[in-house]
Amino acid sequence: MPEPVRERLQEIAITINLVAKVFGGDVDKTVTWFKTRNPLLGDISPRDMVRLGRFERLRKFILASLQEVPKPFLDTKLKMSDAAYDILLDTGINISPLPVWLDEWEHPETYVNPALLANIAREGVRV
Repeated sequence: MPEPVRERLQEIAITINLVAKVFGGDVDKTVTWFKTRNPLLGDISPRDMVRLGRFERLRKFILASLQEVPKPFLDTKLKMSDAAYDILLDTGINISPLPVWLDEWEHPETYVNPALLANIAREGVRV
């Protein structure tokens, strides 16, 4: 195997392991995360980002998310992802949960991606 290919595959494996760690090593949840379209990534799945040559952007997104996400957000997101995964298994319906705090809804201009909140308000289902 050519060295550059081996190195790229190692980088991808390391990145997958970072995501798996967030899900407590749960392979099914990790695979589901990689297959699910993500609005924070331009409504494309992480797996497709790798396929389309956008791995470096994905890797930076994951690293930034792991470093910058406040613990209450991460805990809430993980609980919501667990519930969404259960719904996917039971019904086949894919849900992309995103915790948004009340003050972010009331002042979307302060949110990291105001256009995303506008789109969710227009098309999403609040729970």
